[in-house]
Amino acid sequence: MTVFLLFVVILATVAPGSAQQTHTLEWGVEVGEEFTYVLQRKLVDAAWEQNMNNLIPFLSHLDEGQKIFASVEALDEIPTEVNPSDLPTSRWTLVRENDSVVISTVASGFAFPIGDWDVLGEAFNVTGIAGMTLIDTNEEWGTILSGPLEGSSYTDIYHEQRYEKENGTQVYLRWTISYAGNRVVDVVFVQWHPGMPTILPAELEITTILLAGLGVAIAIIVGVLVYKKAKSRKSLMQKLGE
Repeated sequence: MTVFLLFVVILATVAPGSAQQTHTLEWGVEVGEEFTYVLQRKLVDAAWEQNMNNLIPFLSHLDEGQKIFASVEALDEIPTEVNPSDLPTSRWTLVRENDSVVISTVASGFAFPIGDWDVLGEAFNVTGIAGMTLIDTNEEWGTILSGPLEGSSYTDIYHEQRYEKENGTQVYLRWTISYAGNRVVDVVFVQWHPGMPTILPAELEITTILLAGLGVAIAIIVGVLVYKKAKSRKSLMQKLGE
C-alpha cells in the first residue's frame, strides 16, 4: 500500500515527458514570509501510520489542533523556459507553535509559482490520471483524486489539495482512506486565519449511518407488527363478546 500511495503522489505532481516551454510563472511569496497552518483533524489507524508519515513527513510531529509557523527559507530561480515535470520549488522552515520546536528546515510543497495555471495543470498531470478532477476558481487552484485503491475491492482513497491563486500557497490538504466503509485515515491540514477552528467536529462513518438507519427501520417494522397483532387480538375479543 505504501508504494501505491507514494506512486499516486508522484503522479499527481509530475507530468510525463513534458517539453521545455515558455511561461508567465512568478513567485507570489518572498523569502522570510511566514504563514500559520493547523492540523484540524488527525485520524490515523496504527496500520497506516508509516504510510502517512511517508506522505506527510511532519505529520508525526503534530497532534490534532496544533499549529505550525511555516516560513519561506529559499525559492528556486524561475528560468525563461520550464519543464512542467521539473517546476521550481520552494523550501520552508516549520516551527511548532506551542513549544517553538523546529520540525523541518527543508519542507517543500507549501507553495508553487503562480500566474500560469496551464503549466501547473501539466505539472500535476490533471488530465492524465483516472479519478483526478481540477479545482479552478477565481481564488483557488488545486486537484481532487478520488477512487478505489488499486488491487483492493474494499479500500477507497480521497486526496484534495488547494492553493491560493494570489500567492501560490497551499491552503487546504486532505487525505481520507476508507476500508469497508470505515475511515482508517482522515487528515485535514489547512492554512489558518483568526476565527477558523483548530479542530473539526467528528463526522459520522458511513457504516454508523447505515446501522442507525437499519435500526430505525427495524424499530418501525417491529412497531407495525406489534400494532397489527394487538389490533387483531382486540378484534377477536370483540367478536367473542358479541
